[in-house]
Amino acid sequence: MLSTSQALTAEGAISGHGGMTISGGGGAVAHFAGDIEHQGGTLRSAEVEINGIRQSGHRHPTPSVLSGGPVNG
Repeated sequence: MLSTSQALTAEGAISGHGGMTISGGGGAVAHFAGDIEHQGGTLRSAEVEINGIRQSGHRHPTPSVLSGGPVNG
């Protein structure tokens, strides 16, 4: 077990079998580079943005008006 109250940089891969938990102080953001694969379970988020488009209010133009927002199905 490794415990630190300071910044930690790993030069090699971080592997584990017991799960992963990350939390931070005010304004903390987790950044991931590369692919992220999710298997099973449910991903939940207050907001999702893909290519600059927020999905919670995502709408499409129709011949007469904008479509309604997303519907949980």
